[in-house]
Amino acid sequence: ERDSAVTDLRDRERKIEVSRQNVLRLLGEASSLRNQLAQIDEYLASMERDAQRSRREEETASSDLTRLEQVKEELSVKLSARQLEIETLADRRRRVEEEMRERQQQAVATRQRLDQSRADLSRHRARKDSLEEILSHRAYTTESVKRLFTAIEHGQVQDFKPTGVLADFVEVTDPAWEKACETFLHEELEYVVVDQWAQAERGVEIMKAESDGRATFLIHPEASAKWPDAPGISAEPGIVGRLDETLRLTNGFSAAPHGVIPRLSRCFLVNDKNEAQRLATLYPDCYFLLPDGVSYHGHAVSGGRKSSGGPLALKRELRELSGQVETRERETEALTSELEAAEQRRAQRQRRQCQQAGGQADDVTVIGIDLRNLLRQRVHGGGGQCGEHQRQDQARHTDIDEQRLPNGDGAKQRKADRFLALQRT
Repeated sequence: ERDSAVTDLRDRERKIEVSRQNVLRLLGEASSLRNQLAQIDEYLASMERDAQRSRREEETASSDLTRLEQVKEELSVKLSARQLEIETLADRRRRVEEEMRERQQQAVATRQRLDQSRADLSRHRARKDSLEEILSHRAYTTESVKRLFTAIEHGQVQDFKPTGVLADFVEVTDPAWEKACETFLHEELEYVVVDQWAQAERGVEIMKAESDGRATFLIHPEASAKWPDAPGISAEPGIVGRLDETLRLTNGFSAAPHGVIPRLSRCFLVNDKNEAQRLATLYPDCYFLLPDGVSYHGHAVSGGRKSSGGPLALKRELRELSGQVETRERETEALTSELEAAEQRRAQRQRRQCQQAGGQADDVTVIGIDLRNLLRQRVHGGGGQCGEHQRQDQARHTDIDEQRLPNGDGAKQRKADRFLALQRT
């Protein structure tokens, strides 16, 4: 009976111990539940604060959306106005481009004219320089006269300074008789003009010193010198003029009497050879010149053909070329100025066009950026703060779930997904 009582006592002690342990366990669970309830209450209070803050933010976002809608309408009006301006500018640009194409065609034509003018000017200058070279070196004279002036230019002749040749002092006033005058006066035009008799004698000595060749030296007459008058037969039938009326003496010979050159003062112009023959027989001391260069003198007739142009033709051509060169130079300068002005106008027009187009494009770009910002704010701005709190709550729940997982693979995957989601937003 005592053993059974002991056994019963032990069972009761064991049950008491188990009950005590259960009570301790239940007390721990109750304490844990109280802690959880406190946490839940705190979490609920936080959620209530977040909800109130979210409602305030929602109201603010609604007012912001209203304001953004107004701004969007204003920007839309500005964009429409800018688009209209761009269309207007495009029409102006097309007109300006057409005008520029026309100006470019004009510039090409002007440049072609300028090139042609420059080519003509270069050709005329080359011919002018050639004529000046021929006249300055008297290449049209005989070899003896050319050698004389060449020696003078090289300083090989002392105490002899001629003024020039007679051709330097003669010009033809009537081009129709130019060739006839050169043919008739081919010897006289090569006379070497000097100032005094001593100079003429010195010239003769120089010519004698040479191996061969002859030259005629003409002493420059005084203005007061007297010369016999030519016969007054200008009224004879068949005579159309006098040779000294067709020629003009220049420089120092302008005041000299024409009688200084007998063949010049006694030569009459005739158009018909029969009349020339008749007059030559009647007036054997005079000369009668035909337009082709044939001359009659008494019972003699002279004529032929020169192989090249004489000094009178060369001087006339030089005068004409000088005028043409001056004209071409003025034309070239005018065309160059016109082309430069056209290029400057074209460059200025292009700069203005680029500036206007750039300004319009910048305005449109700014408006487009503003519209994109408005759309982004409309999508994300209104609920931005609420969305941020939602993402924070989601992150907290995700962290709790990650702590409950046995490993970190799922946590890493979810962190990557969350990062991608944040990047997309």
